[in-house]
Amino acid sequence: MIRKVLSIRMAMIILVFFLSVFTVSGCASSGQTTDNAGGGTAQNPGAEQTKSNGPKEIKTSITVWTWEPQSRQQSLIDEFNKDFPGIEVTFTTVDGPGMVTKIQTALAAGSDLPDVAWLEISQRGKLISLDAWEDLTKPPYNVDTDTILDFELPLSMNEKGELVGIEVSPPVAGLAYKRDLAREYFGTDDPEQLEKMFPNWDEFIKKGLEVKQKSNGEVFMFASLNDVVNIFKNQNPEPYVKDNQLNLDQSVKVFLTKALEMKNVGIVDKLEQGPAHNASYAGKKHIFYPAATWAPTWVIKANDKNGSGNWGIMQAPGGGYLNGGTIVAIPKKAKNKEAAFEYIRWMYLSEKGAQLNRDLLEYFSPYKPVYDDPEFYSKPDEFFGGQDVLKKFSQDIAKNMNPSRPVSKYDLEINEAIGLAVKTINSADNNRISIDELIEKMEEDLLSKIPELSR
Repeated sequence: MIRKVLSIRMAMIILVFFLSVFTVSGCASSGQTTDNAGGGTAQNPGAEQTKSNGPKEIKTSITVWTWEPQSRQQSLIDEFNKDFPGIEVTFTTVDGPGMVTKIQTALAAGSDLPDVAWLEISQRGKLISLDAWEDLTKPPYNVDTDTILDFELPLSMNEKGELVGIEVSPPVAGLAYKRDLAREYFGTDDPEQLEKMFPNWDEFIKKGLEVKQKSNGEVFMFASLNDVVNIFKNQNPEPYVKDNQLNLDQSVKVFLTKALEMKNVGIVDKLEQGPAHNASYAGKKHIFYPAATWAPTWVIKANDKNGSGNWGIMQAPGGGYLNGGTIVAIPKKAKNKEAAFEYIRWMYLSEKGAQLNRDLLEYFSPYKPVYDDPEFYSKPDEFFGGQDVLKKFSQDIAKNMNPSRPVSKYDLEINEAIGLAVKTINSADNNRISIDELIEKMEEDLLSKIPELSR
């Protein structure tokens, strides 16, 4: 009898033990939540950040400092909220030039910073040199740089090689041209034929001289020397500064020399940026204009309302380049970093975000995999004579890009000096200016403003 009782008790103990094990295992499994929207675990929300399988239960709000009106992005935010209904997105308006001051002031005062900040290219180098931004390649974000367009990386990394931002819309750029003038002076308005005609800038100058002769000096290849310099400087990857020394001979002198040559032979008009330059798009005196992905809608169509059918897009002599750009970054002192990254990942590092940015805002994506599909960006545009402008940018120009110049905290001062040099060249009599003397004057002025640098 005693044996029987002991056997029953032993059986009950064993049963309780196994039930306890299964219960603990079940609790452990249910406690390890997965990040369905981001493809990673709760401990690693950035893993496989480009995949989105459904909403993630995050309930918070994020603040975005930007000059972009929220009304323009609201349709995109509404789509984001279908996947992340618990993340409220609020834009706070900060104009581009004021972003540096506002962020520096907040850092010095220890006051609140946004969860996401937009950093525009002209101010970006100065801002990302501050030790204030999350490295998005590190946990918990774990962004894979192989998923980002190669030519964007030097513009999104600080001097320590940390990826501190993701491009909002890569401003891949070529040349826009007027079809009627191209047919008149070059015998064709076909972009591929024109690209063969202008394989480099020396050939471009030769054709420009023919235009000058045929038009008795009335028609120019470009409306402004600033247009020319904007292309040249963005095709040159040489850094402005190397090892705390100005590197203007390699980075600036080469393109100012070519710009001066174009000006001296009379194939570039003297229009300044502003109303006169804007009005020239609808005129009959200028053939070519720099054109990034944002230019067809926001510049060309806006300034030449009756020009439908008379425009084309081609690759520039010397290859593609970037014109402008803005990255989104997460401050180290942001309050809601996880939600901020989910917003950035969804918007700029996913196929869904790329598709909706394309369809709702006409933005291109930094997310490299979408460019493997030649039809992802494809839409014939009657304003451009039926040319598939999206495909031209995404398949032809984007795949023949010049390397990008790394950003520097001195970009703002150096670009201001370049702008002053262009004005000097523009106002000088032909052959009455020396580029060597101009570079020397630029160096003197820059070193007086930035004494920590040397020649």
